[in-house]
Amino acid sequence: MKQLAIISSLILFLGGTSAAQPDWREVKNTVRATLNPRVEIRGLDLRLGDIAEIEGVDPTAVARARLLRLGGAPVPGRTRLLGRASITKLIERRAKDGLTVRLAGASSVQITPATITLSANEVGTLARRWIFGALGWRGDGARIAVSSQLTALDVPAGRWSTRFEVVPEQRSPRLVGLIKLRVRAIVDGHPSVSIPVNLVIRRHQDVLIVTRRVGRDRPVTQAQVRVERRLADGTSSDALHAIGELRGLRARRMLAPGTVLTMRDLRAPPVVVKGDPVTVRIVSGGLAVTGQGFALENGAPGEVIPVRTGKRRRIARARVIDSETVEVVLQGGKKQ
Repeated sequence: MKQLAIISSLILFLGGTSAAQPDWREVKNTVRATLNPRVEIRGLDLRLGDIAEIEGVDPTAVARARLLRLGGAPVPGRTRLLGRASITKLIERRAKDGLTVRLAGASSVQITPATITLSANEVGTLARRWIFGALGWRGDGARIAVSSQLTALDVPAGRWSTRFEVVPEQRSPRLVGLIKLRVRAIVDGHPSVSIPVNLVIRRHQDVLIVTRRVGRDRPVTQAQVRVERRLADGTSSDALHAIGELRGLRARRMLAPGTVLTMRDLRAPPVVVKGDPVTVRIVSGGLAVTGQGFALENGAPGEVIPVRTGKRRRIARARVIDSETVEVVLQGGKKQ
């Protein structure tokens, strides 16, 4: 023992160094992270400060270490287990500007996300509020029913905020009949999980009712209809609601008294009359050919009517463009 002590003294005298590591507090840009065995985190991402207590002399290095992102947070209902080796690799991969993190504490961390639960009733209430807000004064007397079973919505609790919004799945919903919505969570300003909500809306609307028989292709006049307020459910989505919408429209078929007028029952007044001479145009790719023909039926713009063309008096189907022009409908590059 005496000999060993003499050798140690000689080593120190000759300038030998001790094997002890320097204190981490004395190393520049270095912090210590003491891992907690179990944590509950908020937000959509996982940061080192969520799972460890960060210590250090340099406050800037401590702040950077706390904000060091280690990946995404577990989704509601799931947990995540990270061992110290995995945490070390994540830190080495993401730490920048010479930041050094020395780990201490637990050998692994079990991570559970903090969640906010929106009950099925609350989901339905949010959807109904959106409907009434969108309807405004038109929602007076509206009846709203859920067409499918509602479920609760579990969402991550945000670090700063969690709010909910309702968005329609259709770009411009008609707000009558079946309406498809989504209740969506916005977590820390970012869209998160959502849930579908399907509602059936019935509300009172003015509709036009036929009071006198209207023959096929005859104009529908104010004297032949009345305005009646009915509870609509969206089955007649193209119904007319005011006398002014008739604007010279004609019956596409015979209309009996009591019929709710829809655009399917009506057609615009013809601009081409049976027997009128018309310019017949055929367009294929960049090539256009025109000729003369005769209309075999009345036709409004956009309607397809038969026309007789050429010296051989062939019959083709053509779409009415205006009072003087029709365009042959092609199928597979051939005249229909």
